Amino acid sequence: MKFRLIYLSSCCLLLLSSCKSCKNDYADLKDGTTDHGYHFFWARNAKTPVVEPGEVIFFNAELYVGGILERRSQDLGRTMKKLLEPKDSLLEGTKKVPIDQFFPIAEVFYYVSKGDSIIIDKTGMYKPDDSLKTKEITWKLSIIDIKPLKVVEESEKKRLEKLQKDKEIWEGTRRAVETNFGLYLKDIDDGNKLAYTSYTKSNVKVVILKPGNGLKPQLGEKVRFHFYAHHSKLGLIEESYSRGKPEQIIVGAFALNLGIEEGLLEIPKGSKAMVFIPAKIANISSKIPSAIPEGTNLEVFIDLLEDEPEY
Repeated sequence: MKFRLIYLSSCCLLLLSSCKSCKNDYADLKDGTTDHGYHFFWARNAKTPVVEPGEVIFFNAELYVGGILERRSQDLGRTMKKLLEPKDSLLEGTKKVPIDQFFPIAEVFYYVSKGDSIIIDKTGMYKPDDSLKTKEITWKLSIIDIKPLKVVEESEKKRLEKLQKDKEIWEGTRRAVETNFGLYLKDIDDGNKLAYTSYTKSNVKVVILKPGNGLKPQLGEKVRFHFYAHHSKLGLIEESYSRGKPEQIIVGAFALNLGIEEGLLEIPKGSKAMVFIPAKIANISSKIPSAIPEGTNLEVFIDLLEDEPEY
């Protein structure tokens, strides 16, 4: 078991205002049409070169349906990436690829550079599950970085090597947390951590076991952490150590569990803490079914890392 839209006009205003405030970095707003007839306009960063086939684009994407934000990649806690293929391979044939294959985005990628902001307007029609009404789709893209494929491959190789080493380290940490979990609870029950205890607006109790040197996360900030979630009667619910890499989320995006995300706001980076989540909050989760008995707490050990998240 795993713990796991803002109107188009507002979006346009934000883009325009950012362009005006950064006039030294951006030329005038441009608009264009792709080979398959998709209209787009964007704030062009004149200081960086346009992407070339064989390079990898790192970007964030927001999907608007009928002018309302439906979903965004940022809520996944990581940046999306796309290898730009030679244009001929994309444009074989004359039929438009179905909208759900993100073809408009794929075409616009040939015009972008690092730092660009793009809006792809009215790319197609979409019927949401909750409505029989056909609505227009709009994409908003932010180009974060562009790198040669070789650089990305080398980086990925190093990442995988590090992941393997980290798995061994985190497995040892998991065993230590598992062994000491009862001792943490006893220490708290004995009143030895009162000075390090706080409560959130939903009555989530947060106890700092070992303070870190960092600041507390802010809403909208990306964080990395390990967790070990336990229940007195149900036993182990879920833990991240066995996956060999930390959980990575944007605080407040409701990507994990409401109680955990509230608790993270009370924990300085680098700290180890225990979070006690009431059942009514523990059962409000995007990634875990309603399994915590009423009147009991979900006990979660959290190791909030101090290092910067990957993107």
